[in-house]
Amino acid sequence: MHELALAEGILEVVLDMTQGRPVKGIHLQVGALHAVVPESLQFSFQVIAQDTLAAEAALSIDQVHAVFQCNHCGEMTDVETPPYNCRSCGSSDVAISAGDELLVDSIELEDGTTISKPTPTDAALIDGHLKEHMVSNKGFVDHRDVA
Repeated sequence: MHELALAEGILEVVLDMTQGRPVKGIHLQVGALHAVVPESLQFSFQVIAQDTLAAEAALSIDQVHAVFQCNHCGEMTDVETPPYNCRSCGSSDVAISAGDELLVDSIELEDGTTISKPTPTDAALIDGHLKEHMVSNKGFVDHRDVA
């Protein structure tokens, strides 16, 4: 259940950003390539956040569809499940354009203050999680490696 590790990283970012203030709500953008089960992430967050200033915080999760750009013909393809091939030419030489996001988009504090667009979650957490799902040979290319 990788959602537990993600919840730990999200909590760390939230507590860092809120600097000791109680949290009411957290809005996330989670890309489909993370293969997150929203209910599992919410449950994991509740468990991890116990006895913290985010213990009562509600998670709101927006899932972002996976979109790939074909390195062969340039077409953009919205893909829900593997294989990650271009719908136009069938090439598997594609780069991620969307769907690998894991962002704390905003945090609502108990006093009504909203912290918008904080720093993205821990890069090591995101990189480690993506590596679980990435294939470095033909087909699935991490957009960060494409110049």
